[in-house]
Amino acid sequence: MKMYQVDAFTTELFKGNPAAVIVRDEWLAVDLMQNIALENNLAETAFVKVIDAENYEIRAETDIWGRQSGKATPKSNALNGSPS
Repeated sequence: MKMYQVDAFTTELFKGNPAAVIVRDEWLAVDLMQNIALENNLAETAFVKVIDAENYEIRAETDIWGRQSGKATPKSNALNGSPS
């Protein structure tokens, strides 16, 4: 499984907040997403499910303070844009 680490909230390399992004065709089990997020130990781990070339869903592992919450929750459904 591929995981990307991105710099969120910035346009500069090595600035902003580090976040993990995992793109899949299907959702992983919730307990697996929780364990992956805990293993990453980043403020946020986003799981992206591709719907089609222009739409995807996102679930994120975080709380409002950027700490791991221990549960995956839908952040947004069918957002427009590509997952790349």
